[in-house]
Amino acid sequence: MSEVAGSKVGSRAARGTAAEATKATAKARAARGSKEEREACPRCGMPISWVYKRRAGEREYYYAVHYLGRSGERDVVKRCYLGPKEYAYVTATHEGLGLTLKGLVEPKRVLDYLDSLLTALPHLEASREELARIAEKLELASKIIKEKIEEKASVEERARRLLGEGVEVLEGEEPSR
Repeated sequence: MSEVAGSKVGSRAARGTAAEATKATAKARAARGSKEEREACPRCGMPISWVYKRRAGEREYYYAVHYLGRSGERDVVKRCYLGPKEYAYVTATHEGLGLTLKGLVEPKRVLDYLDSLLTALPHLEASREELARIAEKLELASKIIKEKIEEKASVEERARRLLGEGVEVLEGEEPSR
């Protein structure tokens, strides 16, 4: 027996009739929305149909699942590994920084990393030269982020001019096909 999208899949008797299964599958697909509405996979860029969670001992591992269609009687899917919610072993080695490393299933992990590093900086034991290099890296990061903000503003402004006022510009890139 295997676990798919949080539900157990087993024998036909356990699942019910084929008609019930088809009806449930159609309902689940409709709830997920169209390909254009779904979130892009951080690994391959394809729209995510659903997220699959697999347990191994005490740990949970996440996969993005992409529904590709049917082949005969079977659904054809592609799975992309997103990792665990948190990396326990690697996080233990960064305990002094208060940094909890997270898998791709956590979309806002970069902000958490920055918060942890900013909290750790006042307590950092480093030489003057090392602190100067850290300051240079943070200035470079700030410059890159400001350029990215300006770039996004420019793209949004061009889109509004082309499409007209009152049009909402969606975030993200076009998924690769």
